[in-house]
Amino acid sequence: MTKKLIIALLIITCSFGILSVNAEFQNNNPLLKNLQVNIGTLEPSFDYLITEYEILLPENINELLVEAIPDDSNANVSILGNKNLIEGVNRIYVEVTAEDGLTKKTYTINALRGDTKKSTPNLKGLNVKDYVLIPAFDPNIIDYIIEIKDDQENVEVQAVPENENAKIEITGNNSLLDNSNVISIEVTSENEANSKIYTVLAVKEGRDTRHDNDYNASIDTYTNTSGNISIIPVITIIVIASIVIAFILYMRRKKHGRN
Repeated sequence: MTKKLIIALLIITCSFGILSVNAEFQNNNPLLKNLQVNIGTLEPSFDYLITEYEILLPENINELLVEAIPDDSNANVSILGNKNLIEGVNRIYVEVTAEDGLTKKTYTINALRGDTKKSTPNLKGLNVKDYVLIPAFDPNIIDYIIEIKDDQENVEVQAVPENENAKIEITGNNSLLDNSNVISIEVTSENEANSKIYTVLAVKEGRDTRHDNDYNASIDTYTNTSGNISIIPVITIIVIASIVIAFILYMRRKKHGRN
C-alpha cells in the first residue's frame, strides 16, 4: 500500500513539475524592439517604453507602411488604421499580444496628413466661471477638478476650440445636486473625423467624496497578468508537501516492519 502511495505521489509530483516547466515558457512580454515607417520620421524617436508617436505626411499619401518588430519573436503584432488615410489626424494602432495570449500593449502613431486644422478636436482654452481648474488647463490634459460651493446648482463653462469651426457640446453643468458631478465638454473637428471629450469633476465643498466612484477613479498601470506564471509558487508547495508526506509514510512503514 505504501509503495503504491509513494508511486502515486511521485507521478503527481512529476505532473506538476511538467506543468510548471510549461508555465515558465509562457512569455508575457508585449513590448516592441523596433517601430518604423516608410515615409517621414516618428517623433519622438522610438523607445520601447514610449507608446505614442506623431508623424507628418504629405497630402498625397493615403497609406502608411508600418514595420513593428516585437521584442519576443513569439509575440503577435497587429496594425490597424494605416490605410485609407484622411486629411488631418489619423490614429494608427500597433497592438502587441504576448505569447501568453493575455498580456497586451498598444503603441499609437498620430499621422498628420495635409491640412490638420480641419481635423483638430482640441481646445485652446477652458474655464469655469468663478472657479480654478486643477490642474491648470493644458490642451493635452482632458481631466480636471473644481471645488464648488455647497449650494451651487449650475456653473458656466467657457470652452474655446483651436479651430473656430469645430463643434462644442457641454453637458452636466446644470442641476449639480450630488457630492461630485461630471461635466463633459465634447469637441468635434470641423470635418467630423475626430472628437475629444474633456471632463471637469465638480466636487462640493465639505462633502465626503470617499465613496464617489467618479472622484475615486483609478489610474491604469501596466502589470503582468500571466495566470500560468502565478501558479508556480502553489505548485512548488504541493510538490514539496507530497515528497515530505511520502517520506514520513515510508519511514513509519519501515519502523513498523522492524517491530
